[in-house]
Amino acid sequence: MQINNRQQMLVIVAAAGVALLVADRLVITPLKDAWKERAARIVELRKVVIQGAQLRDRERTIRDGEQHEHEHAAGKHFRRRKRSAPRV
Repeated sequence: MQINNRQQMLVIVAAAGVALLVADRLVITPLKDAWKERAARIVELRKVVIQGAQLRDRERTIRDGEQHEHEHAAGKHFRRRKRSAPRV
């Protein structure tokens, strides 16, 4: 009778081992890969957020610079018009 119990125990242990291997291939490995991809994506998104925050912080400087350039260009244009007025 002990041989029969031992065989049943070996069948159960072998089946459990196969089940673990199947679970590893079908569940654990894909989840692990997805987790790594998600972590990489989070790193990329954090970089983008930091760049956006830096751009937002520099917005005033950039807009002031653009405004200054527009005013400066308008002044040059106005001066050119004055200088190129027809002579009488």
